[in-house]
Amino acid sequence: MRIELTTIDDLSREEWNKVMLNNTYLTVLNYDSLCLFWEHFKGETDPTLPRIGGIVDAVIVRLFRENELTAIIPLVLVDRMYKFLKVRSIEFLTQQLGGPYLGVIGEEIDEKVWGLIRKKLIESFKFDLFQLTYISDYSFCEGNIYYQGVCPLVNLSNFEDFEAYSKSKYDGKFKYNLRSRLKKFIADGGKLEVLTFNELSSSDLEEMRSVSATKEIDGKQDVLKDEKFWKYLHQNIMLYPNKVILARLQGRIVAFQYSIYLNNFRLYVNLAYDRKYKKYGLGNLIDNYEIETENFEHVSLVSMGPGLDVYKKKFATAYQPIYSYLSASNTIKGKLVEKYLKRKFKKIDLYWQNQFSELNVIDIEKVISLAFNKNQ
Repeated sequence: MRIELTTIDDLSREEWNKVMLNNTYLTVLNYDSLCLFWEHFKGETDPTLPRIGGIVDAVIVRLFRENELTAIIPLVLVDRMYKFLKVRSIEFLTQQLGGPYLGVIGEEIDEKVWGLIRKKLIESFKFDLFQLTYISDYSFCEGNIYYQGVCPLVNLSNFEDFEAYSKSKYDGKFKYNLRSRLKKFIADGGKLEVLTFNELSSSDLEEMRSVSATKEIDGKQDVLKDEKFWKYLHQNIMLYPNKVILARLQGRIVAFQYSIYLNNFRLYVNLAYDRKYKKYGLGNLIDNYEIETENFEHVSLVSMGPGLDVYKKKFATAYQPIYSYLSASNTIKGKLVEKYLKRKFKKIDLYWQNQFSELNVIDIEKVISLAFNKNQ
């Protein structure tokens, strides 16, 4: 096994595509998406910047077996502030914006290989922490792993069509609420529609941002508020097959949800509704319509993204844990901050351990089999 550390500029599309042919992990990244992220955020150097932090440099780990490239791990050095300390961490490239299914691309690696990679990174760069998040398969780094959260899933492979799904999942009260609220919404001049992101007009996009801004009323983060992030997200979505559900009321967008397709798998990217129209239950109407309009013949699994929101429980049939990896490098600062962060990570870990005892948890191997092969 040979380990090389290179920059993102040294990573070619041909290398990426070759490794993806033998990919054993479920990843949402493609080559264009990776390069787009770097193009948008490589100049952000402020360590106090929310989510992004201060981007220092991208580090592409390339693994060779008998001189053949077998795996790639896209990483980035990021400066962040903890109290009054500036701490440099190694993170997955793109984890700064959230979302599951990050990690190794290519052939499976084990904890021993990860140990060699970790050692090589510490020898090559001065940094304080490894802080990897949104991990769905932690088999490559089993030590220092903590539960971070959960992705609710809709396992469409268990159902012939939407009628069979809704009959199994929805109770009588929920069905009644959906029907009555949809009837009221339509009577007031509302309609639901399916588009792709590419078909949205400039006015549609601005209305979506206005809807997203109302999340702050409920104390939630408006991820579309930042102009640079919005431009990145807009361009990134169009790199994938995608689906957009819009709810319009008298012609104006009052709720939306968009997602991307990967093989037999679809992943939610964002959902928002205008808080002025809570009476319609727009989140439920959107999710119900999204599943109703799905092609059950070709899509096996829908991931609703990280978070155990109440509305997600109404539709999910299974739940997949996501994890964080935390480990100090060889600096005193790193060891101090690791000790500080461990308390937080352990508290979150314990919370999710208790939650999972009441959920139908599905392992990553099952998720991968459903995502890549409808018939498995």
